[in-house]
Amino acid sequence: MSSNPLKRRLRLRKILNYMDMYNSSLSDQNDSNVSDQNVSVSGRKTRVTRKTSVLTAQNQSNISIENDPDYSSNESADDSDSDGLFSKKMKIDSDVLHARRASVTLKRVSASEAPTSARLDNISDLAGILSAAGDEDDANEYRRERQKQMLDRQMVLKSIDFDEGLEEFKTLAKSIPVAEPSRKILKPAPKRVNVKRDIIIQRRSERIQNRSIDLSNDNEDGQSTRRSSRLNAVNILSCNEVGDDSQSTSLGDKSDIDENLKMVTEEENEFLESLKDAINVPYDSVSDFTICDFDKFKETLKQCYMFNEPAKLIESRVVSMDFHPSEKKLLLLIGDKHGHVALRDLVTYDGIQIKGHQYNVNCVKFSLQNTSKFYSASLDGTVRIGDINSSTLNLLYTSDYHTTWHHESGDTLYIAEGDGSVRVLDLRSPNDNPPIFRCHQRSVRTVQTHPLNENYFLTSSGIGCFGVWDVRHIKAAEPEPIITETFPRALTSAFYSPKGNYVLTTCNDDTIRVFDIADNQPKEISRINHNNHTGRWLSVFKAMWQPNREDCYYVGSMMQPRRIQAYTQKGVPIREFRSDEMATVNAVITVHPTKPIIVGGNSSGKIHIFSPFRDLSDI
Repeated sequence: MSSNPLKRRLRLRKILNYMDMYNSSLSDQNDSNVSDQNVSVSGRKTRVTRKTSVLTAQNQSNISIENDPDYSSNESADDSDSDGLFSKKMKIDSDVLHARRASVTLKRVSASEAPTSARLDNISDLAGILSAAGDEDDANEYRRERQKQMLDRQMVLKSIDFDEGLEEFKTLAKSIPVAEPSRKILKPAPKRVNVKRDIIIQRRSERIQNRSIDLSNDNEDGQSTRRSSRLNAVNILSCNEVGDDSQSTSLGDKSDIDENLKMVTEEENEFLESLKDAINVPYDSVSDFTICDFDKFKETLKQCYMFNEPAKLIESRVVSMDFHPSEKKLLLLIGDKHGHVALRDLVTYDGIQIKGHQYNVNCVKFSLQNTSKFYSASLDGTVRIGDINSSTLNLLYTSDYHTTWHHESGDTLYIAEGDGSVRVLDLRSPNDNPPIFRCHQRSVRTVQTHPLNENYFLTSSGIGCFGVWDVRHIKAAEPEPIITETFPRALTSAFYSPKGNYVLTTCNDDTIRVFDIADNQPKEISRINHNNHTGRWLSVFKAMWQPNREDCYYVGSMMQPRRIQAYTQKGVPIREFRSDEMATVNAVITVHPTKPIIVGGNSSGKIHIFSPFRDLSDI
């Protein structure tokens, strides 16, 4: 509906006129029904008369509307444009059409057979019809506006000669040449040339081929000569890369080994001269950190963080480490995969490095009898003794098998070998042929004497057992262990606790166990599940005790993020040493004998230091 108030008033006047006509038609119809029975004939006359009167009244209404000054002024105001007469004519035609529709409706109502009261009881019905007619007026107004806009567009396009410009554009577009799509020239494929390649024969075991194993070539030690020759044909270093760092394979001739090596040149001797005053001190294991109660010890460990970035202190993968017991100088002894031995100051990172062996340096230890000396055992079957005072690294012992570990006890050095035996070397006469103590059928991984009774020593084996032996039975052909315990998989280490009451084992079945051996009957007191499969690119895990304490041990971890773990002897976690700077596995762990300093070494020769001191020089 229009929002103009004048138009609404005029339209309401039209509705009232229609209502008067409708009421008069109803009254005429009722009179005709009462007076005359011939309804159909009179009805027709009445309808014709009514139709004529309605049209006459509508035309008069239209004329009066046109002559109305308000209406005329409004129309002149709204239709001041060029098409004002056209719009006014459209409105008059629309009103005539509405009148015709209303007369037709009245005609249908009068012709109905229903009672008069049911035809149109309420005048509002007629008002609804006229309201719908008003909606059509709005639609017609929209059409008129649209036609006007279309006419305006045509006038604009005609004024700018759009049709002529369009024809010129089409003519120009036809004259522009169209580029043809490029065609790739396909080259013929090169002819295949049959290259002869060497046929690689895949080795298959006799078990897979369902063949019986021939034991006729086994030697007297129970080792197959076929297997030994095969291992000699490959690099000996591969033995430790797969996690087995000790095979019972003869290493052959060692006549070309340099027995006496100088640690440094004369120009590099200044570093060793600076160490002499600090290292020539007696070993003392007593300190506040080692004798304090467990709560204070635990609180100290919680304050240990990695304050410095990892430092590369040796050429390649760290295989073994040991701390010097001095508190004046923080000296770290390191052995790596390629036979290097390094001595480093952890405050300044100064130090020396010498290639003393050919392969993995499985064990490095400072001497507890003379702290200026240290020992190193390698996979190449050699054991060397280093002297800081004389700047030498001399050959101490050679073996036909791999040397995997060593331990000093007084004037005796116990050396573990790959054939399952332990050599007992007298340091007072090292050139003599040392006696052999045959312990296991396969390699001995670690060896250690009892902390309180030097007659007993502990071994771990690759066949999956540990044993405690009495060195006084060394002459026996087949000595019997005093204590033994078997495992489902091979052991990588077994160590006494500092007082000898417990044995800590690391096994390839992914467990770490602690046994109570106080009464010579091993009793397992704790077991933790721990992933010990480090693979060929990492050194093997060897859980180690906190020096001089029996209530804590440390071990590396394969977990993410990387960490070093500390547990009680009952397997209760104490602390996990982590840092954003430690992104690799620290398989090798060592701890200072008297200070809260924990060091881990990784496969690239870097070390990670955890301590409560931001500056290690403050110690």
